[in-house]
Amino acid sequence: MKEQMAMDKQVGKHLEEIRAAIQAKKKGIQKTSLAEKTVHKMYTKMVHNAPETIWAAFRVTDACVGFGICTRVCPAGCIHLEDQHAVHGKEGCQACYACVHVCPKMAVQFTLPQPEKKPAARYRNEHVTLCELVKANDQTTDENDLPKFAG
Repeated sequence: MKEQMAMDKQVGKHLEEIRAAIQAKKKGIQKTSLAEKTVHKMYTKMVHNAPETIWAAFRVTDACVGFGICTRVCPAGCIHLEDQHAVHGKEGCQACYACVHVCPKMAVQFTLPQPEKKPAARYRNEHVTLCELVKANDQTTDENDLPKFAG
């Protein structure tokens, strides 16, 4: 398994690309390679059997009014609306917390390690639009294109 997860990260090459992009004031969202998607899928399979606390690290409060933005940014598609209220299904959750950070009502809140000390604090990169975030988190890939791993 370690051999499968080992990847030459080419840190020097990537740092040079980042430096060049910054100097050129390049804007955009980095494309994800098939290898990166494969490693991510392996990771999510590996941690799926982790303690419930990883998957229950947030909750949807009564402040939810059903905008549905959380359903659009979830790369795993594990949030849906029921009766104008977001419902999180842990199956497939990648614990990315995009749903937490984009909710305009801050109805999706962290619960670990304890309730949030600053529930109004959220991070949004001012250079990435919500539309770009939705598009970037679209993880739809034909499963037949991905290598199969035991697990």
